[in-house]
Amino acid sequence: MSDYLAIVRRQDCTGCGACSAICPHQCIALNEDERGFRMPFVDLTICVNCGLCKKVCPVLNELNKEELQTPKLVVAAKNPNKLVAENSSSGGVFSILAEYVIEQHGAVYGVILNDELQAVHIRIDNAKGLYRLRGSKYLQSDSSEIYPEVKKDLQSGKSVLFSGTPCQIAALKQYLHRDFSNLICIAVVCHGVPSGLVFREYVSALEIKYNSKIIGINFRDKSKGWGRNRICFQFANGKQYSQFGENNLLMQAYIKNLSIRDSCLNCKFKEFKSGADFILGDLWGVEQILPQYKVSNGVSMMCINTSKGICVYNDIKNRLLDCDVISYEDVKKYNACIYSSVKGHIKREEFLDNLNSLRIIPDLKMFLGITRKTIIKTHIQQLKIKLVSFLVSIRGRI
Repeated sequence: MSDYLAIVRRQDCTGCGACSAICPHQCIALNEDERGFRMPFVDLTICVNCGLCKKVCPVLNELNKEELQTPKLVVAAKNPNKLVAENSSSGGVFSILAEYVIEQHGAVYGVILNDELQAVHIRIDNAKGLYRLRGSKYLQSDSSEIYPEVKKDLQSGKSVLFSGTPCQIAALKQYLHRDFSNLICIAVVCHGVPSGLVFREYVSALEIKYNSKIIGINFRDKSKGWGRNRICFQFANGKQYSQFGENNLLMQAYIKNLSIRDSCLNCKFKEFKSGADFILGDLWGVEQILPQYKVSNGVSMMCINTSKGICVYNDIKNRLLDCDVISYEDVKKYNACIYSSVKGHIKREEFLDNLNSLRIIPDLKMFLGITRKTIIKTHIQQLKIKLVSFLVSIRGRI
């Protein structure tokens, strides 16, 4: 018999999987609940109450105070390889860090979207495979099975780069139970994680509409420029469906926090509380912060939080394009997700409680209040934003 592993309240559980990874009797499994969120369930007939799950839970165990710090340095940078930058969500700096570790015969752990359209953490140990890790995947990845593999690499002396959400970084550090000098951690700037059930229902609706299986998704297609990204679905029959994020129901449910996880509404790992060496994300507001920048392919923001991170940065900074030191306060002005949890949509509880009885496309429109009028209004707002940014950039060059 399996029950929710009640070591923390359900609304506080991040679904990081550290408890499942550490369990010596393999009696804890991560399964989706009725809302589509990964939760730990324990088989009470096997559990011996050893308490290891409590010892590695990042919600119950804060990192040492010396690990909670302000950034030592914040920089804006881009990858000089245009193809890599185009296929990355922001400026492609992650790939430079990953290549640096691979060159040391190390291993890189990051997220892919597999053939079943599931986000999973995998291990890459060659530069040719790094393309699989590029780009955002707006789903919660399964990282529980990868923690033991990371530990094995570290114990063998291999350099390791691990990238994930802040709660996954904190979970890995608790699972390892000690600091490794050969571990580099990258926390992505995280808006939150959405319901897997909402995602699958939406995908299923599109597959029915197009009479074909979806074989690939690009959550941040930059072919129309960075900053106004499109989500693109590739079908087995060769067709493609794409929409700008502000018009797509799946992305709007995520961005407007209709489908977001409970724990993301009160995230305990914002800013530097994950213990990550680096925080990577988009440098939103770049037109105001660095008006001289050309941003067609995106710009990365990199917070360097630890002495280890500074050492790595000094090794790679000559590989970065347009690398400029910037103010952390300027970064925070344009990207609240670095330091603040999102606020749930007013209809979020009603939506999630009734997921199993909803028709996903029409009901997403209803809960989000999306009509033709609101779509036109959104287009006008986007044009105004682009015009203001353009005028500001011109003024900065005069």
